[in-house]
This record gives sequence, structure tokens and C-alpha cells, in this order.
Amino acid sequence: MKSRGILGVLILLIITVLWGVFTGPGKITKMEQAIQSELSDAGYSSFAKVKMSGNVATLTGTAPNEAAVTDVVNLAKNTKCPFCKGKDVTWHEVKNELEFEKLPTQSPFTFSGQKNADGSVELIGFVSSTATKDKVTAKAKSLFGTNLKDVNITVANGKPNDSWSQIVEMDMEQLALLKTGRFVLEDNNNFISGSADDASIRDRINDSALNMPGDYDFAANISVDGIAAQNVGQVNSEVVCQSLFDDLKSGKNVLFETGKANITGAESFDLLNNLASAANQCASFRILVEGHTDDVGDDAANQRLSKLRADAVVIYLRDNNVDTNRLTARGFGETQPVASNDTPSGRASNRRIEFTVTQSQ
Repeated sequence: MKSRGILGVLILLIITVLWGVFTGPGKITKMEQAIQSELSDAGYSSFAKVKMSGNVATLTGTAPNEAAVTDVVNLAKNTKCPFCKGKDVTWHEVKNELEFEKLPTQSPFTFSGQKNADGSVELIGFVSSTATKDKVTAKAKSLFGTNLKDVNITVANGKPNDSWSQIVEMDMEQLALLKTGRFVLEDNNNFISGSADDASIRDRINDSALNMPGDYDFAANISVDGIAAQNVGQVNSEVVCQSLFDDLKSGKNVLFETGKANITGAESFDLLNNLASAANQCASFRILVEGHTDDVGDDAANQRLSKLRADAVVIYLRDNNVDTNRLTARGFGETQPVASNDTPSGRASNRRIEFTVTQSQ
């Protein structure tokens, strides 16, 4: 009898061991699959992998940031046991061996887009995650199609707030409405400029400031042929102000009577009117007005003429409500050519007025 009892116990032990041998690996596989499924549903399976050993789930991979690591670990810990009785049974432990990318911090945090006369579009700037980069790129492709020629988006830390990507997408939508133009985001400053086919497009863009999420300062400088400017907001970035002047002046120049400082031509006055409006949108900055000539004639006479022409531009801007305390006129004569003086076209390029945005007051 006693030997039969001992034999029964041994048989029971053998059965228990065999049951664990045959069913243990199945439980481990099911738990591993359950955790990996949770990570996949959350969009983390591209980098986060899980491997079960006994009841320990080891997480490996390189996450895009530290927040993603925390999220993955919490998801793994909270994954329900698919074979346990009861809903809140804790069967497994989690071992975290995840790493994360240490992104550079960008300051200022910027994003810009430009639409050229041929319809081509270029985008460059920063976003906070790979997922945001993919989303912004997809949005750009849907808006611009084959006209999207250059996209240079970098993932970095430093975004001003969670509305950043939404503002980027809004600005791209507005850029798509323009014939030509650009938008610039610099931290909390948002600016768009360019030319529109009609006033309704300009007004639609100007009104976007009313619906802008987050704490952003909005300014717009949209021109419509034959219609007076209705620019809105203040530009608080020196770089953006300079780009505004450069854009308005691109391919245009202030013309003068030969050998004199008298401004001439409707194109000159249209340009100066637009520049006066831009100067008042950049009220926090000083503006250097530079006069330049070709090398025809006496050096000293060219120096005097370039200064007189710069003075004439300052006077015109003053008469169009630009504070003269923010304006400085300088003449450089023939000393800073941008083209050869050996050809008529080169000399015409050297006879010019330039505008440089300088330090804040």
C-alpha cells in the first residue's frame, strides 16, 4: 500500500512536469504575441520588439524620443494575459532595454515654403517627430503634386507648442492659393507674403489670423494687381523682414532720370508704395537705404549721386508714413558693383537701390 502511494505521487509529479513542458512554451508565445499586437496597434511595431523568456518580456529597439519609450513600456506592462483567468491577473514582468534618439534642439524653430513663378514649390524646416514629418510631407504632396520640387524637413526638439504642425499645414494651404509667394514660421511668428489673382484670395488669407490655433503672431503682405494693399499684422523677425523686402524688390528697381535723383516711372512708384507698406509692417526694425551707380563718369560725382538718390527714396517713404527715425540713407557710388560695367545690362544692374533691415530699435 505504501509503495503504491509513493508511486502515485511520482506519477503525479511526472504528469505535472510534462504538462509544464508542453504548455509553458505556448503560454510564453501567446503572451509575447499579445504584447507585440498592442505595440502594433499603437503604431510602435516599426521600432519596438518584444521577446518573452519565462514570464519576463524584454523590450528592445530605438524609439524616436523618450516619450515613446515611456508609452511602449506602459503598453507592455498593461497588456492583458490572454490565457489567465480573471481580467486583472499579472502574469508577466517587463524589462526595458529600449533606447531613444537624442534629437538636437533647434532655436529658432523654423519652417518655410516658397512658390516660384513657374509653380514649383520648395519646403524647408523643422518638425518634432518622424510621424509629423510624414504627415506634413503627405499634405504637401496632396496640395502641390508634381510641382513639389524640394522638401527638406528635419526632426528636432524645440517646437513652440503643439499647434506647430497644424500651422504648417494651414500655411501650405494658403501658399497653394497664391500665384507666387512664401510663408515663414519662426517660433511663434507666422508670416505669409506673395501675389494673388484677386482680392477674395487675399482677404481669405488675411482672415486666417482669426482662426489660428495656439499663441502665434500673424502677419500677411499679399498684393493684388491694381488693388491697394491691405496688409495685416506686424513682422517681428529681422530675417523675415529682410526676405519681405527682397521678395518685393525681386526683378524690380527704382528708376531715376539720367544723371539725376528724380524718381521716374510708374513701376518705381508702385514698388516704393509696396516697400513703404512693408516698412510699416516691420516697425520694430531700422532700414538702411543704399544707393549704387555704375562706373560711368567721375567717381566723386557718382558718390554724390548715389547718396542723393538714396535720400530721395527716404523722402518718398517718409511721405508715405514711414518714420524717418527708422530710415538711414547711404551712397556707395560705383564701389560695390553686382555685375560687370563692360556691358549695358551690367551697368543697368549696378544702378540700383537696395534695402537692408538692421537691428531692432
